[in-house]
Amino acid sequence: MNASHAAGEKPIRVLLVDDHTVLRQGLAQMLDAQPDLTVVAQAASGTEALARSQETQPDVILLDIHMPGMDGIETTRRLKSFCPQARILILTMYRNEALIYQAVQAGASGYLLKEAEMSELVNGIRLVARGEAVLDPAITPQILNHLRGRGEAASQSVALQPDEIELLRLLAMGWSNRAIAGQLGVAEKTVRNRLTRLFRKLGVENRTAAARYAIQQGISDVNES
Repeated sequence: MNASHAAGEKPIRVLLVDDHTVLRQGLAQMLDAQPDLTVVAQAASGTEALARSQETQPDVILLDIHMPGMDGIETTRRLKSFCPQARILILTMYRNEALIYQAVQAGASGYLLKEAEMSELVNGIRLVARGEAVLDPAITPQILNHLRGRGEAASQSVALQPDEIELLRLLAMGWSNRAIAGQLGVAEKTVRNRLTRLFRKLGVENRTAAARYAIQQGISDVNES
């Protein structure tokens, strides 16, 4: 606990999760310099984050999206079970609207860019610790447009078969054709052919557009055990 913190007040306990060691350690020093924040642990991967969260029971988990192994989206989903009281704040360099929406759907309370000022980050941690939502001003228009697109797509949904829904769900989770083939027990060529037919049925041209459709329709919201 920071010595300068007011007597009787508990600091906000923060878990930092990022695979870039120098960035993570530098960030830990800056956050620990705040009188009302204390970094209780650091993790370099999603798997390590799950263990550290159970050991330290943080109030806020500051989490990167792209990490080796389990990504930030899946880590967020699992953290909500491992450490349900913790608020998750995504800190990343990616402003992709699909990722933002997936993070929120997975249970994140906020999404900030690494280019944000330290004051914005500190304030964001304080806000999510109080149960509020935080979204970087630089990406607010993108997510609003995305949500607007969800409303427009609601009346344009396509009737899909169960196997098509599963294929689309795996695609939206970022799985490669090879990984999907292994999961479904079919050849990789079969996956490519099914995707081609699925894209035609949805009226989309590529994986990104198909993944966006899946998110809009709530198909990618299934939590993995």
